[in-house]
Amino acid sequence: METLTKEELCQKYGFDHVDSFSEGLARVIKDGLEFHIEPDGRPTYEEKFEFVGHFSEGLAQVMRRPYEQFHIKPNGREAYMERYDFVEPFSGGLAWVRRNGQWHQIGPDGTKV
Repeated sequence: METLTKEELCQKYGFDHVDSFSEGLARVIKDGLEFHIEPDGRPTYEEKFEFVGHFSEGLAQVMRRPYEQFHIKPNGREAYMERYDFVEPFSGGLAWVRRNGQWHQIGPDGTKV
């Protein structure tokens, strides 16, 4: 698999921005939408989001539209069905989430702790 620099990725694929790689994938922005790519520039899934975070403990936070945030797996599949106003990255097996002004922690499968 070819590994390109951030500048080469932007030039070759027309990305507006490429972040550092985290857990083997990088967050990119193209035409105002965000997604993750492999080191060779291939997208890891088809959907584009308003925001994507870095992968942490195998999951990344995403925002489909304001107040619709959740976590995805590297293949782009949703880690759980619940939607939140805001989600934090996973750390120590848990992530902070907020809905209707109430904060709590969830596990990787979305189970409230």
